[in-house]
Amino acid sequence: MTEPLPMTAARRVFLAAGTPVALLIIGWTALTGVAWAAQGSYRVNLAIPVSGRAVSVAVDSGQLSLGTGAAGTLLVIGTAHYALARSAVTWRSSPAGVPVSSRCRQLTGPCSFTYAVAVPAGSITGVDDSSGDVTARGLAGRLTVQAGSGDVRVSALSGDVRISDDSGDVNGSSLTSPELTISADSGNVALTGLASPDVTVASQSGDTVLRFARVPARVQVSADSGDVTLVLPPGAATYRVVARSSDGSTTGGSRRTRRRLISSRSPISPATSPSPAERPRRIPGCHQGESRFTAPSVQR
Repeated sequence: MTEPLPMTAARRVFLAAGTPVALLIIGWTALTGVAWAAQGSYRVNLAIPVSGRAVSVAVDSGQLSLGTGAAGTLLVIGTAHYALARSAVTWRSSPAGVPVSSRCRQLTGPCSFTYAVAVPAGSITGVDDSSGDVTARGLAGRLTVQAGSGDVRVSALSGDVRISDDSGDVNGSSLTSPELTISADSGNVALTGLASPDVTVASQSGDTVLRFARVPARVQVSADSGDVTLVLPPGAATYRVVARSSDGSTTGGSRRTRRRLISSRSPISPATSPSPAERPRRIPGCHQGESRFTAPSVQR
């Protein structure tokens, strides 16, 4: 017959610490199972009078689609999903504007909001989505997007735009914003049909592709990890190219002309030949015939 192991001081400490942890894991697993089984949803249909110029929409998790609506009214239409505890949708109106907030109240289980948002034309719009995709189209006022985890898609925007995406791709088309600023921590940035005169892109991890439909006045791109490709419109305009590299090596020219500036923190070098429809303007200092320029990132 096997004798039981002696109860040493080390075993007593292990049992004292391990038993509560095991019970906590069992309880959390059971709560999560109940949460997934006890799901609910409800419709959200808000029509909020807007007296000021600013509106904002914040969600803990969900899909947001923004467009232009009737003057003086903010519309938020969609569905809220929750488990265990009903989520909260709140708003208030003041002379400064209208903020709409959608928050989850549960510890575990699914919770999300799917909204179609129509903002008054020309409104200053702020969006904060902790987890989920954001789409914006046809807005004329200033737009600020803060995305925690999810893709951001924008098109046909004519007001100033500022986008910050912690994890996800940023895609855009037909942007005429006077000032366009994009920050992407982890994800690709791809913009086509660009007509913005002032463009700033900062990417920590991911490729950046900018295709201009109109001659820009200033382009500043920085990339820690990923390639940078600029496709400039055809014509006779020339640019000043400033390329910086932490290892001291660059490819490309630098010359001041007409105050147009293209700045890259990484080396600029020719990429593959573009199609005739993509031929950009030649940058002085680069070889004749080059038309697309790529800035490979500097690996730290």
